[in-house]
Amino acid sequence: LLSPVTISPALKRARSFNKDLMRARSFRALREKSSSRNGSVVNSRCASPEPETHEINKIPISQEVSFCIKRALGSRKGWKIMAEDGHQMEGDALRKVVTMIKDIEFQGFAVPERITIKI
Repeated sequence: LLSPVTISPALKRARSFNKDLMRARSFRALREKSSSRNGSVVNSRCASPEPETHEINKIPISQEVSFCIKRALGSRKGWKIMAEDGHQMEGDALRKVVTMIKDIEFQGFAVPERITIKI
């Protein structure tokens, strides 16, 4: 009962092979996940030029825009900021919301689920 059970060499090889397969699968999944994030705006450290938006998606000036805000779950720390009405987000509006969230967090208040700003 207390003596270690000897495992056959064939079983050791099979377990080792399965362990290697699991490691390879995990490695490939992690590589896929990281490569998909490399092109994202969130992951880049230097500012990139803003993409050209068509006149159809642009929000008219002097309009209120609402953003839904949720805490990001998982390995990423931060917030998910989404335009509530589905319009294309402008860089200035998004920067305003991010600045507001940072100020709210710095002051120790709870971040609201919805923020509305005027452009």
